[in-house]
Amino acid sequence: MKLLFDQNISFRVANKLQAHFPGCEQVRELKLENKTDREIWNFAKSENYTIVTFDADFYDSATLFGHPPKVIWLRMDNNSLAIEICNFGLRSNPYEFTLLNNKAYSLAIENKVEEAEKTFSQIDSNTLNDKDKIAYTATMGLISYRNGAEEQGGSLYEQAEQLAKKQKDERTAFRVRIYKAKAEILCGCNAVDKHTAFSRLMADLEKFKQPDIVRTMKNLEKKLNIQNDNQLNNTI
Repeated sequence: MKLLFDQNISFRVANKLQAHFPGCEQVRELKLENKTDREIWNFAKSENYTIVTFDADFYDSATLFGHPPKVIWLRMDNNSLAIEICNFGLRSNPYEFTLLNNKAYSLAIENKVEEAEKTFSQIDSNTLNDKDKIAYTATMGLISYRNGAEEQGGSLYEQAEQLAKKQKDERTAFRVRIYKAKAEILCGCNAVDKHTAFSRLMADLEKFKQPDIVRTMKNLEKKLNIQNDNQLNNTI
């Protein structure tokens, strides 16, 4: 199996895995870093690569279009491991947005707020594209919640949701709402009764039946300690 590592994964990872996966490459090494996701997808398909990525968009493409190419989506529920992997990638790509943002998010989840802020401050917001601004604003919201600034945190998550809607990306807007609810629970905010908040999200879930959305909702359900998950099971 030939692996094609997305640009937010260090080329050193590809080099270290050559013995196990001969012919694996990294997007930047193939001069594909400025190509669109669709162009990278088509390249991987024509050259028989399996894409390895932190980016949910490639996973969504696999859900919509099937394979080839196959996609390995690295989802890090283990935040300590996520931080370690981001640190490894940042050695060769010290200003890469996705790595910095993911590290800051994971540090904030771990309640290492000072480290999260230090990492987050390394991001140059002036260089972000419209999609990255959504993630950036949402992570800023989480850090604000962790600092006890509930009103500011809620406002930032709402801004992130509006940015997604402005781009006509209702799916990402819904994900922002899920992560806002998770942040409120994690930080002990009492804006809305947890069952009410969950019911409101469930009302919109019918529009978004992609497996990763369902998994995210099931994870939120566990955090809320809501016992009756029949609705979620029926969406899969």
